Amino acid sequence: MKYLSKFRFIQELLIVFLLLLLINNYLHNDRPVILADGSGYYEYLPAIFIYNDLNFNYTDTLVTDFYTHKASSSGYLPMVNGHKVNKYFIGTAVAQAPFFLAAHFIPINTSEIKANGYSLIYQDFIFYAAIFYLFIGLWFIRKLLEIYHSPAFYIFVIQLIVLFGGSMMVYINSLPSFSHVYSFAFVSLFLLCMAKYSQNKKQKQLYLAGFAAGMIILIRPANGLIIFFIPFLFDSWAAFVKSAKTLFTNEKRSLIIAVLLGLAIVAIQPVIWYIQTGSFYVKPYQNESLILNQPNMLKFIFSYKKGFFVYAPAFFMLTLMGFIGFGIKKEYWKLFSFLIPILVVFYILSSWWMWYYGASFGSRVMIDYYAIFALFGSSFYRLKLRFVKPLSLLVFGLLIYLAVIQSFQYKHYIFQWDQMNKARFWKVFLKTAPKYKGIFWQKTYYIKLDQWIIHKTISDQKLLNPELNETVLIDELLLPEIDNNSQKHLLQLAYEVSFEEGTDQFLVLVEDSAGKNLYYSKKYLFTEFTSNNFEGDAQISLEIDSSKLAHNYLKIYLIKNEKDAIMKSLKIKLAKL
Repeated sequence: MKYLSKFRFIQELLIVFLLLLLINNYLHNDRPVILADGSGYYEYLPAIFIYNDLNFNYTDTLVTDFYTHKASSSGYLPMVNGHKVNKYFIGTAVAQAPFFLAAHFIPINTSEIKANGYSLIYQDFIFYAAIFYLFIGLWFIRKLLEIYHSPAFYIFVIQLIVLFGGSMMVYINSLPSFSHVYSFAFVSLFLLCMAKYSQNKKQKQLYLAGFAAGMIILIRPANGLIIFFIPFLFDSWAAFVKSAKTLFTNEKRSLIIAVLLGLAIVAIQPVIWYIQTGSFYVKPYQNESLILNQPNMLKFIFSYKKGFFVYAPAFFMLTLMGFIGFGIKKEYWKLFSFLIPILVVFYILSSWWMWYYGASFGSRVMIDYYAIFALFGSSFYRLKLRFVKPLSLLVFGLLIYLAVIQSFQYKHYIFQWDQMNKARFWKVFLKTAPKYKGIFWQKTYYIKLDQWIIHKTISDQKLLNPELNETVLIDELLLPEIDNNSQKHLLQLAYEVSFEEGTDQFLVLVEDSAGKNLYYSKKYLFTEFTSNNFEGDAQISLEIDSSKLAHNYLKIYLIKNEKDAIMKSLKIKLAKL
C-alpha cells in the first residue's frame, strides 16, 4: 500500500474496480436506476434542462420507456399554494447535473436515442455519477486518515469496509439516484477540510469546508448535523477553544466568507421555491416531519427491522475499535467529542416520522456518516498491537462477506424491504438459493367458497412423480367468460406435498388459441409457509390480469428438480379479486 499511495487515485480506482467486478459477476446491474425517492431528487434536471417547467406540469401527460410520469411522480410532487413542488431538496440534482448534461449531449446529437431525460443513456450516467462520488469520497477519506497518520495498509482496509461493509453497495448499484452517496462524498470533503484547517489554519480549507457544508445541507438538510463533529477533529478541548477564539477574532473575515459561501449554495433551494410558488419558504414534506418527543433510537440502531448495526455490523466493529483505540491512549476528549454528536445524530434521525425510512436496505441514512466512523475506528490501527490488528482483518472479512450476501438478498427479494423481524432475519440468514426469492412477499387472500370460478382437484394418478429434470403438463383448462370489471384474478394452487429442499417448480402459462403466450410464471414449492424437510399442505397464489384470461388456455406444469419430492394432491382454484 505504501507503493500505491505514492500515486494518486490508484488505491481508490482499485476499490471501485472491485465493486464493478462484484456487480457484474454477483449482484448484477439494475436498470432503470432512477426510482422511488431517487426520481424526486433527479426530477429537477429534466424539468430545468428539457421541459423548462419547474412546476412539473409536464408530468401529467409524459409517458416514457420506463414510466407513466403522472403515476410515478405522485408521491414526491405535492401541491403547495396551488402549485406542484418537489418535496426533495435540489442538492442531489446539482451534484448529478454534470453527468445529466453529458448524457443529454449524446441524444440531442443523434436521432437514435430519445432525449427525454429518462431513456437508458440517462440511467447509465446517473450510475456513473454515483461511481464518481464514491471515488472522490473514498479519496477524501484516505487523505483524512493520512492527516492522523493511519498506516497506509489499514487505510485501504477501512476504505474497503466503508464500501463493502454496509448499505453503500445497494445505493450505488440499484439506487444511485438516491442522495446518500452524494452526501457521503461532501461529508468526507467537509471533514477533510476541517481536519486540515485544525492543523494549518489555511483560509482555503475554511472556504472549501463552507462550500462542502452548503452542499451537504442542500442535498439533505438533516446532515447539517455533521458540524457537531468539528470538535472531534481537534486534538484536545484546549486546541479547539484556541482555534475557535482565533477564528472569531483574527480570522473573522475568512469565517464570514466561508459562511456566506455555504449560505449562497443553500439559497438555491428558496430561490427554486420562489420560482415555483412565489414564496421563499414552503413546507414540501407537509405532514411528514420529525417527532422529537418520540425518538426510536434503539430500533434505529439495533432492531431487526432496520437497525444500523444489525445490517452493517462492520460499523459496530469500527465503533468498538474507536473506543478501544482512544481509550487505551486515554484520549477521553476524542471519545466524548465523538460519542455526544453521534448520539445527537441517532436521536434526530430516529425521530423522523418513519424512523426506518421506507423500503430500504438497512439504515440508508447512515451511509452519509460513514466517513466519521472510518475516522473514529482508525484510531485502533494506530496502536502497537502486533497480533490483534491482523485478527481484526479476519473479522472484517467475515462482516464484509455478510454485507455482500445481505445486499444480494435485498436485491433479489429474499429480504422483505420494510417488514423484517428477528424470525425472518434468521430464517434466511446467508440464504441465497432461488427458492428463497419472494419468500416474505406472499399476500394473504380471503376468498369465500362461492367466489371461486374454478375449483378443480387433480387426481393422484396425474401427479405420479415424473423423471428428474422433466417438465410435465399436469392440467390444461379452457377458461370461461371472465368478469372484466375486475382488473385481476387470483389463481391459487393448493397442494399436499413432501420434500427436502422444495426446489420443484410449478410453471403456469396462459395461451390464446393460436398458442401465443399471454402470461408466464414459475414458482418453487418452497414458500414462506414451509421449510426444508417439509410434509403437509401449502399453497401458491398468483395475481393475473383479467384481460389475459377470458376464453384462453390455462396450463399448469410441474418441473421436477428434486429426486425425493412427492406431490400427493393438487387443487386449482380461480377467483376474481
